[in-house]
Amino acid sequence: MRAAAGRSRSLGADIGTRVSSGQVLLRLDDPDLRFALNAAELARDRARLELKARHFDAKEAEAAAHRAWTLSAKGALGEQAARDATAAVERTAILAAQAEGHLAEAELAVSRAVQALEELTVRAPIAGIVTARDARLGEAILAQVDARGDAPLFTIIDPSRLALDVDIAETALADVEVGHRGEAVLDAYPDRPFAVTVTRIAPVASAERGTIALRLAFSDAPPGMRPAMAARVTLQTADDLASVPSGHKP
Repeated sequence: MRAAAGRSRSLGADIGTRVSSGQVLLRLDDPDLRFALNAAELARDRARLELKARHFDAKEAEAAAHRAWTLSAKGALGEQAARDATAAVERTAILAAQAEGHLAEAELAVSRAVQALEELTVRAPIAGIVTARDARLGEAILAQVDARGDAPLFTIIDPSRLALDVDIAETALADVEVGHRGEAVLDAYPDRPFAVTVTRIAPVASAERGTIALRLAFSDAPPGMRPAMAARVTLQTADDLASVPSGHKP
């Protein structure tokens, strides 16, 4: 995952940290974005005052028009003066509507500025364990559009979603089907075998190695399992047990 542009000011996780979905991993700081938010909030406050003043003017115009028509009915004021007062009501209503539009635009600008600042906070997209961290405190982080390369700031794995990827020789493909069961042993835990099941067989072979990739689900694996560990797998085929060596990897 990579953040928007900014300078890192706090780190919320390190390698080995178990994180929950949405947990803060990194907070960035960008003075320009904070300034933009302050400016947007000031513009919004001015728009609110403008709208308040326009509403006041509209009420005053309505009251003046009511008085003018009352006096006109009594013969104390000409009808044209009363009509002018009514026109003033319409003008103040238009100005109030314009002020409402200005306030809506100002509030939208504040929302955009808040969103831009929120994007400076990097959160964990899933629950899991941080296995790599490229972010360092105080360094400048480029936005994705400006970044050269695609090195992630954090790598998170969910141990509950790990699977085993193994390669078998093309000649053994006829003996393996999805659903076949077997046993795996991690080189790191040779005395802790665990059950595996074939869940996927690659649709194409590796031309360079002459092998077919298998994806295996497992249960009761050692708690210390990590990505990229080597494993030895034995699959039960339709006829017998076929040993399937693996340099590949949980």
